[in-house]
Amino acid sequence: MAFEVPGGSNLLKLSETINATFYKPWHATAFALVIALLERDLVSRAEWAAALAKQLRGARQANLADSDETYHQSWLAALEGVVADKQLTTHAELQHFRNAWLAAADRTPHGKPIVLTHVDSASVGFDCLAKV
Repeated sequence: MAFEVPGGSNLLKLSETINATFYKPWHATAFALVIALLERDLVSRAEWAAALAKQLRGARQANLADSDETYHQSWLAALEGVVADKQLTTHAELQHFRNAWLAAADRTPHGKPIVLTHVDSASVGFDCLAKV
């Protein structure tokens, strides 16, 4: 099965044996961000493959379960590493966003969508939404 990327490129081909289901919205978002980085030549396929392989090796060495969740967490960690290494953001900014999302989750009633606001952003001491 091949995933066609808008614009006619076909950067990523997945075999039919790979489960390409996104179980959580962030899984699809992380996938789309990587495709966007590849299409814009901000990251090469070789760089991406090396970053993802490094994270997957680390997960295996840590004896994490060979599961979809481990794969998606590895994908996210590789994405975060690549954008920081390419100086598209910093590790500190990524941590601020993570903390702001946690603050937003804490104040959101169960079953309601989590929405990141400037209040959440300011609560972590850094207005990470000012750049968005």
